[in-house]
Amino acid sequence: MRLTCKPFLLDMTARLWATTQFPSRHPNSASNLTAEERKPTQFKVRINLAKAKCGGNVCERCGGGPEGSACVFPRTRACGRLPASSTRAAAGFRVSGDYIYRGDQTFPVALFATQERQTNPGPPPTFNDPFTNAAYTDFGQSPKSNQSNVLLAWQFMAAHGIQRRTKVAIIDNGFYLDPAGKARGTDSDFPPPPGQPIQYDIDFDDRIADGVNSMGCGPGNNCWWHGTGSAGVATGIGNNRLGEMGTGGQVADPILLRFKR
Repeated sequence: MRLTCKPFLLDMTARLWATTQFPSRHPNSASNLTAEERKPTQFKVRINLAKAKCGGNVCERCGGGPEGSACVFPRTRACGRLPASSTRAAAGFRVSGDYIYRGDQTFPVALFATQERQTNPGPPPTFNDPFTNAAYTDFGQSPKSNQSNVLLAWQFMAAHGIQRRTKVAIIDNGFYLDPAGKARGTDSDFPPPPGQPIQYDIDFDDRIADGVNSMGCGPGNNCWWHGTGSAGVATGIGNNRLGEMGTGGQVADPILLRFKR
């Protein structure tokens, strides 16, 4: 534990609950992190609210405020975390309550439909909706049936408001990108320009991973942009009227690695 955390624990008679301590190296692991690099940088603690000094009108004003007021807490215990964290932050600690709203969070939603690739220009235009598409809703035993029930996974993620992002590496040799590494075409599920996915061409030691697939996917199927399709399956952006929603499209971003060998 870093020394800067100890005064806080003593002051609040707090108990250490969790840390970002990196586990010790496994004998078979290739990790070469040093002991210093494995040390935790964040600590989650359970504090003694009796030490929060929640006096005056702070808790009364927060806990008893009318619905819609700027500060409403359902319980006095929750309100106690506000002065506990703010006074310690003023004392120089980097501390916040675990209830604090973060900009990358979202409110839970009920997901029953999305709009993906356009199916008819209209008017009015229509778009593919996985929730009514047999390719997603057929749970039979045919070769084309859907055994994953990814619709439920999407609904779970939406209902829990989960917005943590993760990276998924796609190793392939055909990505439909322009020479600047940005999405080509009008149906791409890569981040639209001026954004671009993280990418690298391993063969040519180049930061741009554009290029066609050098190997076919079977007789009569050159599958020039196989890597683009693979990235879309894993990380395709959902409900944007482009491409298809990827299995992890709500929380994952691609890292494109072009590799032909």
